[in-house]
Order: sequence, then C-alpha cells, then structure tokens
Amino acid sequence: MRTAHRLPRLLRLAPGDRVGETSYHVVGPFARGGMGALYDVVHETLARRALLKVVAEPFRSDANVAERLLEEARLLDLLRGASVPTVFDAGALGDGRPFFVMEKLDGSDLRRELGRLGVLSVPSALRIVADVLGALDAVHERGVVHGDLKAENIFITDDRRVVLLDLGAAQRLGETRGHDAPRIGTPRSMAPEQFHGDALDERTDLYAIGLLLYELLVGRGPFDAQARSAEDFHASHSVRVPVAPSLRAPQRVPLEVDMVVLRALAKQPRERFVSAADMLGALLEASASQVEHEPTASSWT
Repeated sequence: MRTAHRLPRLLRLAPGDRVGETSYHVVGPFARGGMGALYDVVHETLARRALLKVVAEPFRSDANVAERLLEEARLLDLLRGASVPTVFDAGALGDGRPFFVMEKLDGSDLRRELGRLGVLSVPSALRIVADVLGALDAVHERGVVHGDLKAENIFITDDRRVVLLDLGAAQRLGETRGHDAPRIGTPRSMAPEQFHGDALDERTDLYAIGLLLYELLVGRGPFDAQARSAEDFHASHSVRVPVAPSLRAPQRVPLEVDMVVLRALAKQPRERFVSAADMLGALLEASASQVEHEPTASSWT
C-alpha cells in the first residue's frame, strides 16, 4: 500500500519539493489549465518567485502533451523580449514529466478586468487592443502564430505592459498539423480555419483579436448567446454573420470601430487584415476619428 501512495504524492508536488535538478522549490499550486498545471516556485539562492508549468497528472503518460509543453518552452525562449513571459529553466521531474520555469508577472488578465467592469469604455478598449496588436506583431515577426488569444491569455502588468500568455496552442508559421490532428485551442475564440484543420497564419490570430475587441466593447462575444458547445461554436464561427458591436454594446461604438471588428471577423482569412500592423493602423485611424463622448461604461485606464 505504501508503494501505491508514493506515485500520486510525487505527481501532486507539495510545498518544499525541489523542481527536478534546479534550484527552485515549490511554494504551492497556482492554477490548473487544460493539460498543464502551474505552481508557485521560488529560487533558493536568488529568492526569485516564478511559475512552474508541468504536464498535468492525467496526461503524464501522453507523449503528445509532453512534446507540446516542451515546444511551448522553446517558443517562449525564441520569443524572449517579445511581450511573453521569460523562461528561466526547463527539464524533467523525477516522474519523467517535462516542465519549465518562467517569469511570474504582477498585474491582472483581461478576463478578470471584464469580470470586474462588465465592459471597457471605447477609448480603453481601443488602447488596450492597440497594445495587444503591437505585442502580437513582434510575435508574428519571429514566425509564430499564438493560436489561443483570449481575455484570459492577455495580461496587463502593474507597469502597464501587455504580455501574451499560454503558447500551448502556438505553432510556427508554415507548420501544418493535418486535418486529422486534434484541434488545439478554445472553441469560443477559434477562427474558422482552426476548426477545419487548415494551415494557420497571422490572420488566424487577428480573428481572435476581433473577438476580443468585440467582447471588451459589448461584454460578451458575438456568438455567446447561440453557442453552448464546441460544435455550436464551430457552426457559428464558420457560417454565422456577427452582429455589429454597436448594435449590442451598452455604449456608443463608432461606425469606424464596427468596421475594424467586422473585417477582423471575416470568415475567409484573405478578407481580414493582412497583418497585426495593418489592423493596428486601422484601429488607430478609428480611434482618431471617434467623436468624444461621455462613456456609459466604466473606463479602465
């Protein structure tokens, strides 16, 4: 019976456990994602707080999940300095599960802010999405598609930097996974081509940014009222035409902003903006042309 209990104890990671052969020790659990688990850790010499990401217990024997976690670490290192968390270390735990240790940020993600405010004012939403597009442009320039942009994965630090989180669904430009490969991402924020198993490029991320801007302005996504399952979202993203945010928002949304959102949400990638820089330019023009008004919603500045 004692032997049967040792493996689950090892898998759980308890406060004080050493992280592989590193100088980091576990402080406690931080969060659980789809296939990965996050722990607070601390460096024993530098007293630096960081986050450990490791394959979650139910997937410990899944080689594909392990390889995706390692690829995420490699992509984060490739993108070092491009508005993503810095990776400090990587390796394998005693049970064989791969891990990496990354920067722990101070601030808040957009999902938490939306939960607090309901919606963002038009100026605040445009300013934040402009910063996100600037960060995304740097990621694309290094040949990476994020693949899972949503409010939870966009972090605003205490010093107002935008950081893109969770590259578990990311892939390198030009990489194809095939139509039979499992879909990786969040159905609510996936572009049509992700559901169809087609090749992804920069415009896939821009579709997700269109969804994000819609939600910041309206308080919910364009298909949230109709979709409840992955299949529902597949159908909505593939064929349903989104209603302009100005018709659903509890505040005045200028026509120019509507046009930016709806172009980003075009079903065909060729009908979207060609790059994050292209969309950013259109967003800045929309912001400059907006008529000043008193927002009906709280502004997050």
